[in-house]
Amino acid sequence: MSHHIKNWTLALAALGLLAGCGTNGSPGVFHAPGNSGLQGFGDVASQFGSDGANDFAPLTDAGATTGEAPDGQQGTKTGGADGAGGAPGATDADNGVPNGNVDADKDGFTIAGGDCNDGDPKINPKAIEVCDKIDNNCSGDIDDVDVDKDGWPGCPGTDYDCNDHDEKVYPGAPLNCANGLDNDCNGIKDDQENLDKDGDGFSACKDCDDNDKLIFPGAKQNCLNKKDNDCDGVVDTGFDADKDGFSACPGPNQDCDDSNPKIHPGAPELCDKIDNDCNENIDDNDMDGDGYYGCENDCDDNDINVNPGAGRVCDNGKDNDCSGVIDAKEDGDGDGFAGCADCNDYDPDVNPNEFDPPGDMIDNDCDGQTDEVPPPCDVPGLATGNPLNYAKAFDLCIGMKKSQLVKAASSKSHAIRQSYGSKIKPQAKPNLVVISSGVAAAIGQPGYKKPQSGTAFSNSAAYPKVKCKKSGSVYDYTEWKLTIKVPGGASAFSFQFNFMSSEYPEWVNSKYDDKFLAVMDSKKFKGNVSFDSKGKCISINSAFFTVCKGCKYGDSQLAGTGYGGGIGGGTGWLKTTVPVTSGETITLRFIVFDEGDHILDSVVLLDDFQWEQGAAKGGPSTVRPGG
Repeated sequence: MSHHIKNWTLALAALGLLAGCGTNGSPGVFHAPGNSGLQGFGDVASQFGSDGANDFAPLTDAGATTGEAPDGQQGTKTGGADGAGGAPGATDADNGVPNGNVDADKDGFTIAGGDCNDGDPKINPKAIEVCDKIDNNCSGDIDDVDVDKDGWPGCPGTDYDCNDHDEKVYPGAPLNCANGLDNDCNGIKDDQENLDKDGDGFSACKDCDDNDKLIFPGAKQNCLNKKDNDCDGVVDTGFDADKDGFSACPGPNQDCDDSNPKIHPGAPELCDKIDNDCNENIDDNDMDGDGYYGCENDCDDNDINVNPGAGRVCDNGKDNDCSGVIDAKEDGDGDGFAGCADCNDYDPDVNPNEFDPPGDMIDNDCDGQTDEVPPPCDVPGLATGNPLNYAKAFDLCIGMKKSQLVKAASSKSHAIRQSYGSKIKPQAKPNLVVISSGVAAAIGQPGYKKPQSGTAFSNSAAYPKVKCKKSGSVYDYTEWKLTIKVPGGASAFSFQFNFMSSEYPEWVNSKYDDKFLAVMDSKKFKGNVSFDSKGKCISINSAFFTVCKGCKYGDSQLAGTGYGGGIGGGTGWLKTTVPVTSGETITLRFIVFDEGDHILDSVVLLDDFQWEQGAAKGGPSTVRPGG
C-alpha cells in the first residue's frame, strides 16, 4: 500500500483524526505543527505500521528521543518503533517509504519537490544532464543533453548530435560544403559527399536543393515558383542583376546575360562574337536592313543596294555584289562574259551564248525570258487536221513559230499516228508524223491502201532545188513546212525519220526513184540535210535502204506496214543532225513524192525533234542510231 501513502495522509487530515490506537492498541496523540500544514508528522504524516492490525493508528509524538521534539519541532534521530517521529531521510519502519518532504542529499530539492534521487546531490531538477546513462536533471529522459538547443541530443546513440555546440550541426542538417565539417552527422565531411538524391546530376554540395531535380546550377530559371532554380543565389522571379532594366527570367524580353548591362533585348549588335541584342543570333547587325550582316559578308552595311545578293551594276563603279571586284570588270563565273554582259555571272552555264534547256526554270541564254518547259506538247489525242499539232507530234515544242502543210497530194497523204505497223513505234511518245505519196496509213489504220498498187493522186510539182539525181517527173507531192527560231545556246538540232517505198526491189536504178527530202534554209546552210555517206538523197537507191527482204537488216521491222514480205523495203530509223546559229530563224521543209509515175507509193515517218547543245562538227549528217 506504500504508493497510496500521500493520499491517505491527506484523507486523514481532512477528516480531523487526532486520536487512534498505538502499536498495541493504546491511544495515541496526533500533533499538528503550528502553521506548517502537514509537516512534522514524523516519517510521513500518517505512516502505517506493518502489523496489519494497527495500520490506521495515528502516530504519537514521543519527544526528542523518538524523532520529534515535544514542542512539535523536527527531531534529530532516525525514527524507531511505530509512532516515533522520523529524522531527515528516515523511513517508516512499517513499510520503508522515504520521507518525501526532507532533502536527504542536501541539494536543495526534496523528493516531493522533484528530486528523482535524494541520495545523490548531483541529481536534481537543476542538475546538468551529462552522458552517463542517468537522468541527471530528473526530466524523465536519460542523457537528453542538447547544449546547442537544436533539438538533437548530444550523447552518442542513434541519431545523435555529432557536434552539440553548433546548432547548425545535427542529423539531416543542410550540407555546408565550405566549412569542411560533417554538418549532417553522417560520418562524411560535407564537401566530400557525392550524394545526388534528386538525380539531377549534381551532388548535394553543388546542388542548392538536392530534393528537387528541377533545381541545380545552370537550370532553366522559373519566375513563377519563387525559387532559385539555377542556384546562383538569387530567387528567379523578376530579378535584374545587372540593372539594365531587363529581367533574366524567361519571357519575350528576357535578358540573355544578366551580368552585363550592355547585353539585353534591343541593345546594339556589335561585331564581337556575342549576341548583344539577345535574339539568339551572334553578330547579326544589319544597319542598312538589306538582310545581310555587316559583321560577316556585307561589304557596305550602310548601303541597302550593296550586299552579296545585290547583283552587279555596271555604271556606278562599285562592287555591288561584294565579290572584291568592281562589277563592270568582273567575270565571276569565267564563261568569257564580263558581269554586265552576263545575266548571271555566278553560273558558267548562263550567258548569251548558252543553250536554254527546257525545264530548268532559268533564263540560260540571257534573252530576258525564262524558258520553262511548258506541259508536254506531244500529248495523246492530237487532231490530224490542225497543222500546229504536227509540230507537237514531232516534239518541236521550243522555238516553233509556224507549221504549214503547204502542198499535199491529198488530205489522206498526211496523218498523226501512234504507231505504224506492228513493230514501228514513236521514238518519242506518244505520236509520230506520217507524210506519204499515197495514203498515210498502215495495215488496219483508217483509209489504208496497199502501197504496191498505190494510190494515184492528181497533183504534180516542180523538182525541188536540191543536189539529188533527177530521174523523172514529180507526182503525188506532199510538203510540210516549219518556221523555227533557234533558241539561245542551241548549236544544232536533230530529228529521226524512217523512209519506206514499194518501188523496191523491182525499180532499183530506174527512173521510178521515189524520194524523201529534208530541206533547210539557214544562215549557214541551204539545201537537203538528210543523205547517205555518198551524198545521195534518201530513196530506194540510197545506201541506207537496208531494211528489206534479203537485205542487211531483214524486213521484220516492216510487219504490218504494207511494205514487208518482199513488197517493198525501207531505211529503218535514221537520225539527222544539223548545225545552226543561236537566235536565227530557219525554215525546215519535209517532202515526199513519187518520181516517174503516180503509182507504187512511198512514206516517211518523222519524230523526236531535239535541240542540241555544244558545237556541231562539220555540216549536216545522218546516221543510224546505235550504228
